[in-house]
Amino acid sequence: SSKNSSIPAELDELVLWATARDPEQRPRDAKAMLEQVQETRRLMSEVNGRTPNLPLQTVVMPNAPLASAAAETQVLASRVRQRTGPVAFDNTTTLAKRADQRRARGRWFFALVAILAILAGTTGWYFGSGPGSKVVIPEVSGTNIAEGTSTLQKADLVVAETVREEFSITIPDGKIVGTNPGAGQSVAHGGTVTLIVSKGPQPLTMPVLVGLTEEAARTALNGQFDLQESTYLFNQDVAAGIVLSAFGVGRDGSALDLATVTEYWEGQPVTLTVSLGPIPNVKGMSVDDAKQALADKELVGSTTEDLHDWSDDVPKGSVIGVQVPEGTAVTKGTVLQIIVSDGVEQVTVPSVTGKTWTEARALLKAAGFIIVFRDPLSQALSGFPDNAVVRDINPTDGTSVDKGSTVNVKLKTKD
Repeated sequence: SSKNSSIPAELDELVLWATARDPEQRPRDAKAMLEQVQETRRLMSEVNGRTPNLPLQTVVMPNAPLASAAAETQVLASRVRQRTGPVAFDNTTTLAKRADQRRARGRWFFALVAILAILAGTTGWYFGSGPGSKVVIPEVSGTNIAEGTSTLQKADLVVAETVREEFSITIPDGKIVGTNPGAGQSVAHGGTVTLIVSKGPQPLTMPVLVGLTEEAARTALNGQFDLQESTYLFNQDVAAGIVLSAFGVGRDGSALDLATVTEYWEGQPVTLTVSLGPIPNVKGMSVDDAKQALADKELVGSTTEDLHDWSDDVPKGSVIGVQVPEGTAVTKGTVLQIIVSDGVEQVTVPSVTGKTWTEARALLKAAGFIIVFRDPLSQALSGFPDNAVVRDINPTDGTSVDKGSTVNVKLKTKD
C-alpha cells in the first residue's frame, strides 16, 4: 500500500497474517485462508466502486421431521473470517521493515560467503605451500648414506650432519637403518632429519656348546642367535644327545667353527651337530638279525655287494661288522654294507719236501704256519739248516688248512 494508495491496508494485513513466523499467528487451515482472501477481495472491490463477483456458498439443510422428501436449498452470504492473531496497525512499516531485513540478511550472507572463501584460500595456501605445509618423510632404509641423503633433500628436507649408529641384524654395515623422525611421519618443509646407520649385527659372547646336551645348548644360546635345525651323526665315542660341534657363518660367508671363537654376531645362524650314539654292534649276528638291529636305529644294512672276509673268531656265515662308505658321515638313513664271515682264512701247505731246511723254513713261516719237529733228531738237525733237508711234513704238501695251523716237520741229513 506504500507503493499504491489504492491498495487497502487489509491486503497488507492479509500478507502479514499469511507470513507470520509464529504458526499460531498464521491461518489455521486453507479454508480459513480462502475465506479471508475472499473478504479482502470484496473490500478492495468496494474501494474501487465495483461489486465483487464472489461465488455463492450453497448449503444443503437437513430434513425437518414433517418436511417433504426434497431437501431445501438456502443461499448464505459470505462470512467474514476474523484473523486469529493480533492486528498490525502500521502494516506498511511492518512490510517495509521485513523487506529491509531480507536485504540485510542477503548482504550479510554474501559477506559471510566472501569471508569463508578468503579463509579457505588462505588456509589452503598455508597448509599447501605456505609455512604450515607438511612433508611426508620418504623411506630410505637399506640405501647407502649418499642415496638416502639425496632422496631426503629432494623431498625438501635437511639431513643432519651427524649420523646415529645402531646395531642391526637385517641391514648390512654402513647402510641406513632408518631416520629420526621415522619414514611416513609428517614434518614441516625444511625440517631436519637424522640418519640412523647400521653397524651390522652386535657381537655377543659365544657360550661353550660342545659336550652339552642338545637342550642345554639351546638354552645357552638364549635366543640371541638364529638357531638352525640340528644335524645328527652316529659317533662311536660320544653318547646320544650330546653336541659334537657347532657351526656358524663367518663375515665372508664361509663356515665358521664356533668352538674356535669367543664372540659371534647377534642373529647369525648356529647349527648344532648332535651325536646319535655308536653304530649298533652286529658282530656275530646272523645277516637278518644285523639288518633289523640297524633298522631299529634308522640305518640301512645292505648285502648287495656280497662283501665277505675271513675271521678267526666269527663263524662262517655270521656277520663280522659293517663297512661305512668312504667319506660318508653316518646319519639316519645311511646305507651300510654288511660284512659276512667266511670263517678262518685257508692257506695251502707249500711244497717243501726235499728242500733244505733253510728254504723250507722260510716258505712255512711266510704261509703263517707254526712249526714243530717230529723227533729230537730233527730238532738237532735244524741247527744246521744248510746241511738238513725235509724228509716229510704233516699236513702234507698242497693241503689246505686254516691259516696259522701247526705243521710237523721231520728232517734228515743232506746226502
